[in-house]
Amino acid sequence: MAEEYATADVMCRGRLEIGFVKSGGTEMASGNANPIGIGDRFWEAIDLVIKTLSHRGGPFSWEGKYFTHRHVNIWPGPWQQPHPPLWAATGDPTTSAELGRRGMINVMVFRSIEETLRAWAAYRQARVEAGLPAPGPDRFGHTAFAYTGDTDEEGLRVGGKLLWFLNTGLKSAPQYGRFLPGAMKPEHAPGLYRTKPRPGVAPVARPAAALIGLTAEQAIAKGLMFAGNPDTVYRQILEHRERVGPHEHLVLASRSGFMTHQEATAGLARFSKDVLPRLQEL
Repeated sequence: MAEEYATADVMCRGRLEIGFVKSGGTEMASGNANPIGIGDRFWEAIDLVIKTLSHRGGPFSWEGKYFTHRHVNIWPGPWQQPHPPLWAATGDPTTSAELGRRGMINVMVFRSIEETLRAWAAYRQARVEAGLPAPGPDRFGHTAFAYTGDTDEEGLRVGGKLLWFLNTGLKSAPQYGRFLPGAMKPEHAPGLYRTKPRPGVAPVARPAAALIGLTAEQAIAKGLMFAGNPDTVYRQILEHRERVGPHEHLVLASRSGFMTHQEATAGLARFSKDVLPRLQEL
């Protein structure tokens, strides 16, 4: 099942949270797995995980379309009943809609304001169509880079080092990013093979490609980064929250690339002392 998702176990307030990250075609191909049908495989994997965590009747057998496990039995079971809260990091509206039907927490990871609005609208609409209660702000979260300096200049200068993650980690070889089946929607495939887009038609590329080469100012404008002095960082977070809507989970990436240990700890200390107490009031 490791082909389908990455998991992150986080201890928060004494409780275990389980996070799922939906793999893309590039990640599947690197493990010699066919990326076609990845969505169905992903959800079956999650169904298996949920049953494993919540089943209390001893061993069970899983005979699915993609996974076959003759003997499944974890002991001891999780302390939380029926299972730990589930988070999923995705910005795709189709996936967000399924998260809404399942009631999982939808965390946007380095997604623009426009992408966040589309994904969360799909989440809410799916629950309406399924006859489920409207989700509260505890069902939504946002991940962004963050650096708090003594001045705006320091915040931007040091915080800009965080973008190394996008400029390096999102690159992929042409045979994966352009020609791999399943990495792009079928209707977009013809555009990938064109050397030039048709007149009036936007070029087709992997969504991640648009994030490579951003400046700190551009990342802030898109809601991908909060950087500056403490007052500026607090204001940026409030403005982002006002534009995308209330959400109770804020995941901040504050160390990446060539940022030094001293720079990282200084930024974290400023954030915890001068920004975090004000955010807790929300």
